[in-house]
Amino acid sequence: MDASTSSGSGSSSSNSSKRYSGSFKRSFTHPLIRNCDMEEPMKNFMIGLITKSCDQHKNNYMKTAKEITKRLIRKYNSAWNVVVGEEFGFQIDHDPNRVLYMFYGTSTAICVWQST
Repeated sequence: MDASTSSGSGSSSSNSSKRYSGSFKRSFTHPLIRNCDMEEPMKNFMIGLITKSCDQHKNNYMKTAKEITKRLIRKYNSAWNVVVGEEFGFQIDHDPNRVLYMFYGTSTAICVWQST
């Protein structure tokens, strides 16, 4: 650091905030798993399915959720719950080894779980 940035004058920090304001977004090029309680083969299948569906139906969360649900019912012969969107919270009861919560893309959150 040079003297102008360490002196606390604020001019350097205001310039950097102007440079990043409005244009800085977090973007995940790979899935960011926040919570996963399932066996490894199922987890890998879910991640592949979710990333493919998110890429295929960009910014159409309803189509993405329907596609994921349809494929999970077909593969596992049971009902699954899927939420796709931004800025949501949840508190759920799920079957053991049957929940995945992840982020993908710029701000898309996906929660998939099974409950009886």
